[in-house]
Amino acid sequence: MQQGASLNISGGSSLAAGTVTAGTGTIAGSNGQAYGNGIFIHSMTAETGALQTLTLGGGQSTAQSTEIDGVIADTTSSVGYGGDGAGSVIIAGAGTVVLAPKDASGAATANTYAGGTALNGGTLELAQNDSAGTGAITFGTAPATLRLDAAPPSEAFGDTLTSVAVGDTLDLRGLGFAAGATATVAGSTLTVTSASTSENFTLSNPLTTTFSATSDNAGGTLVFAGTVPTNAAPTIAGTMANQATTSEASLKPFSGVTVGDANSGAIDTVTITLSGSGGTLAGSGLTTNQDGTYTIAATDPATLTTELAGLTFTPRAGQPGTSGTTGFTLADTSSAGSSASDSTTTVTDTDPSVAPTPTPTPTPVPPTPVQPTDAITVDPTVAYDGRGSFTITGQASSTAGVTGVEFSATIDGQTQDLGPATLNGDGSFSFTDQVGAATQSFITAVETDGAGKQSNQDTHFDLTAGVKGMPFKAYQDSYDPTTNDFLGQTLFKRDGEVLYTNQYAANPDGTSSYTFSDGTFFDGKRYSSFVDNYTADGTLSNQSVASDASDTFHTNGQGDTTFVFTPGFGHDVLRDFQAKGARHDTLDLPSSDFTNLADVLRNTHSAPGGAVITDPTSGDVITIAGVSKAELTHNKRDFSFHG
Repeated sequence: MQQGASLNISGGSSLAAGTVTAGTGTIAGSNGQAYGNGIFIHSMTAETGALQTLTLGGGQSTAQSTEIDGVIADTTSSVGYGGDGAGSVIIAGAGTVVLAPKDASGAATANTYAGGTALNGGTLELAQNDSAGTGAITFGTAPATLRLDAAPPSEAFGDTLTSVAVGDTLDLRGLGFAAGATATVAGSTLTVTSASTSENFTLSNPLTTTFSATSDNAGGTLVFAGTVPTNAAPTIAGTMANQATTSEASLKPFSGVTVGDANSGAIDTVTITLSGSGGTLAGSGLTTNQDGTYTIAATDPATLTTELAGLTFTPRAGQPGTSGTTGFTLADTSSAGSSASDSTTTVTDTDPSVAPTPTPTPTPVPPTPVQPTDAITVDPTVAYDGRGSFTITGQASSTAGVTGVEFSATIDGQTQDLGPATLNGDGSFSFTDQVGAATQSFITAVETDGAGKQSNQDTHFDLTAGVKGMPFKAYQDSYDPTTNDFLGQTLFKRDGEVLYTNQYAANPDGTSSYTFSDGTFFDGKRYSSFVDNYTADGTLSNQSVASDASDTFHTNGQGDTTFVFTPGFGHDVLRDFQAKGARHDTLDLPSSDFTNLADVLRNTHSAPGGAVITDPTSGDVITIAGVSKAELTHNKRDFSFHG
């Protein structure tokens, strides 16, 4: 940078260390010199009467940062000439300027300019203690921050601090903060002590001799010229506008945001409000509020900064060939009673245009081959061997010949293959189904013929085995093949014999009743002790039904029923659950296992046949047949919690 020129570097720039090579003289000329691998300030003060200056950060906003990684040198430090060759650096703007000089190998080194540094605003961050050359650091009239990243030197900080005034701050990142930290002035020396470590500074013309120390919320010690502000507003820095994405690709809009709070021991809560096109935020520590806003719960500023950086935003899909912009307002409330907000962050999502689909050329359709005629039936009754296995029988036929019969079922909300049946020459088949304590629902037989064609047949019954603490070992629930209404239940003893068979019937008054094989009667309003201990099958309306073991509930769609689940409720299945309307059913869950509705929905997923809720504490499962997770999400009154 030649004497008389001007240079301002700002606006989020980064200048890496380079290389400089001396030229070779020819004829009678001398060889050139190589000084400064970043910026060389050619200053000839004796000739011009003024220092040659380099301005960094001019015009920057608080969210912008400029970093200079090359060495800044001047004529004095490189050639000599005493003070006549000194160059000066001016820090301007509201943003941050980082001086992190490195040599040609990339190792940290010192800046060597000798004309001092004018800190006229914003933040000057020094990666090393000698990153500001050899002159004084002079504070201007606007409040400014000097940030030191390195550990305290063994002696006093090398550059004199001139004209420090109330409102200026020293952010000592290398001096770990401990409660009780102090900042005292004796003569011209400022001593900052935290725990057993001290860092000393030489002051010149200080405009205050009162200094206070507190945490900088980043592990270091923050020194205020004057007293620590009372009820100071929190700070939100590093927000960025005009972030771009395409076709709803997710991004992290707050990855560079830093939250600060100068109030000693303060904790902060951040609320995020979306505007414009909208979308969805997700991440650790985030809560979705009913009004559509998001909240990160009260915690220290450093944790808030980490959680904000990890949030992911997925834009709402737009029409092809359009763009939509979402704005974000960050509102920070401090426990000290102050607050701050920032609406800088914006994200624009672009949906590319879709090319018109060409009209395909019609392809000649060959004659349709004659398809084989297939049929498969499954017998409605099963046999139980007392050791966990049921035998399912049926008949399959095909004009192309039957090559196999396979079985599958839904278990804990997941469809699983059960294996092949034994196929006889006449098309009859039998399948041994090893059933565990988890109920098998939607049991399906699939017949494959000689042409590769398949035919499905639902069994219209559920199977459960491994029952404990009951006079029966296993049971079969049966359903009407046309209406899918519950028909009855068969209970099997340990030796495989039938213990009870009950039949369901609808009463004229709209209730339902059961008649058991031993004469026990259940009318939908109260239970026999046997039924109450295990299963609640029938038409339930305006009831409260408790479950503390693996149960199957059949409400037949009457609604207005509360299902109370206590800890250790096992693997339960609800059929005909009413999620909507004034007579909706209710799930009453233990608060010891589920904290709130958000906790329930985080542990819910949609599976073939219905929604599956998994207890995060015990691993127990509630399967709600015929209801999706989306329906539960949009009907929050379906849930309550008890202690």
